Amino acid sequence: REYLRQMREEGASKLKPIITLVIYWKGNEWSYATTLHEMFDETAKEFLEKTGIMEYLPDYRMNRLFAMHPIVHLNEDEVCRFTGCESIETAASALFDKTGSTVIVTNGENGSYYYDTTGLHHVPGVKAEKIVDTIGAGDGHCGAVLAGLASGRGLQEALGAANAAAALIVQ
Repeated sequence: REYLRQMREEGASKLKPIITLVIYWKGNEWSYATTLHEMFDETAKEFLEKTGIMEYLPDYRMNRLFAMHPIVHLNEDEVCRFTGCESIETAASALFDKTGSTVIVTNGENGSYYYDTTGLHHVPGVKAEKIVDTIGAGDGHCGAVLAGLASGRGLQEALGAANAAAALIVQ
């Protein structure tokens, strides 16, 4: 919402562009999360134009994608399933080793974690009054992280806002 408000008030040209590719696991497929496709660097743009969103990426394509150092956004089950690890910390560390970039792991009402060069960090969750439906919580969380980063917030603050947004979505 903040990002859209800024676009209306200041115009899109005054916003700090997102230059980092963000990918996330959605159901059983990898996806990329942003509508700001034109702001990707040329390597990322070329890759996405050639591959699109696919249900399955062969290892060589996954390696090319990870070589772009994307921020990866998943939930706890997804990161553990993808890496074969049993804990958030070991799974996020394993994925960080592949990407060399921040790994974000959502964990429901417990909040979210991010793994970077200094290790695993926790951002507390926001309790939803009554959970009605969790569909869209991950997408909303990822979008809120992107909006926060695009508006100049640090990752910790962007994740805090994203946790609050996800709590509102599920109600």
